[in-house]
Amino acid sequence: MRTSPIPHYYIVRGAASHCSRRCFAALIVGLLLNLGLSCFSAAQAQPELSVFITTTGSDADAPVGSAWACDIVTLSFFITNTGTSTATNVVATLALPPNLNVSLITRTGNNSASYNPVTGVVTLSPRATLPSLFQDDSGQANDLTTIIFTMPNSSTAVTASGSVSSTPADLTPGNNSFSFSTQVVIPTADLRTAVTGPASAATGTTVTYTHTTTNGGPQRAYNVVPTLTLVPAPAAGTVSLPSGATYNASTGVVTFASTARLDAAAGSNILSNSISFPMSSALVTVTSNVGSCLRTDNNTPNNSASRTTQRQPPLPVELKAFEVSALGRDAVLNWTTASELRNERFEIERSFDARSFEGVGTERGQGSSTRPTDYRFIDAGAGRQGYPLVYYRLRQVDTDGTASWSPVRVVKFTSFTKATVALHPNPAPGHTTLDLTDLSAGAYQVWILDLMGRQVGADVLAAPSEHPLNIEHLLPGTYVVRVVGQNVNLALSLVRN
Repeated sequence: MRTSPIPHYYIVRGAASHCSRRCFAALIVGLLLNLGLSCFSAAQAQPELSVFITTTGSDADAPVGSAWACDIVTLSFFITNTGTSTATNVVATLALPPNLNVSLITRTGNNSASYNPVTGVVTLSPRATLPSLFQDDSGQANDLTTIIFTMPNSSTAVTASGSVSSTPADLTPGNNSFSFSTQVVIPTADLRTAVTGPASAATGTTVTYTHTTTNGGPQRAYNVVPTLTLVPAPAAGTVSLPSGATYNASTGVVTFASTARLDAAAGSNILSNSISFPMSSALVTVTSNVGSCLRTDNNTPNNSASRTTQRQPPLPVELKAFEVSALGRDAVLNWTTASELRNERFEIERSFDARSFEGVGTERGQGSSTRPTDYRFIDAGAGRQGYPLVYYRLRQVDTDGTASWSPVRVVKFTSFTKATVALHPNPAPGHTTLDLTDLSAGAYQVWILDLMGRQVGADVLAAPSEHPLNIEHLLPGTYVVRVVGQNVNLALSLVRN
């Protein structure tokens, strides 16, 4: 007969006078067990062992007698003595399916229990004695073994079979064994995945991709494992991973930490993981997938997604640094390139209002180079133009004429005066005058340069005086007039109409 453990016993008044107290207790036990017995003498007292098995899943919403696939299940194996005497040489057996994922086994008292995954047998150490519930209210009359395991991801029920025997044998051996089956319930969960990342990136820049998993329900998903597949596979040690994630450089697969349960309720149904690595020199395809324990998914196509990142063509010039500083009344421009590709030249442009820029000089590029290159240009007399702030930018020109501009830099002159050299008229149609009247007496070298830095005119002129300049031979455009001498180094912009 199958019974649940009896937590206590009853005391009934008015017992028959010819029965002892122990005889009367035995009578009550007999009534409880529906044995139809009368009084026993003390010599007839016997143990009465029974076993009982229950299972409980961590999710209470599973149907009665079942558990969700991959849920955490607690199995309880009870051995109870409801007889009138202590049972001796108590030997219990318990058999489970093999290959269960058992995480914990406990047993009351100092009694041992262990699970063999190959055979499924739970070995329980024999007990020398097991007191009767009527003899011991401290709980020693109960023997409880608890086994915590993961419900298998299959449709096969988990059946547990237990038995117990003792010396002497008890009155009702029919309740010395018990079997209980827990059915596997397969949840219906719509797992959806998406991956986001850049549409394009330059080789060597850091690219970041985010894998998102959502459970559209209607039920939970268990043991959810998101993955990303990277093609081509970055080298080992170059992929930045979140905690718990792993990367296989031979396959290009990133496996994120598994999530035991992913609910279907809004707000708690989303997983998000991100990775980063340097952009390769080829097109990159990132494919996201998500798997879980056994489930019914009515929309499997949304279990994967992909994102392709195009490689941006290399920049003609990789500008590593660009700075402008004041040196007396001169502006000193320094810049460094990390690499150059078909770089014809740099045109230095200046502005006094940060809006209208004019060319003031040229530096020839390196063509194509993978080594760093330092450049320096001095805009002599920039502080003499009468403006406290002067703005500069670089116009980089490729060999095919394509141009791009650097960021704007600004330099501040704390002490400045108006330029002591002037051109008038400017712009000029064919002739202009170079005014050197504010310069110290002496000879000055005068050059006219185009924006390629090529010399298109030269002369030696004396100061202080004015000198006419014939520019009829120049094509319309912008030129630079350099005046050097007597500790003066000035550059003026000249526009030929």
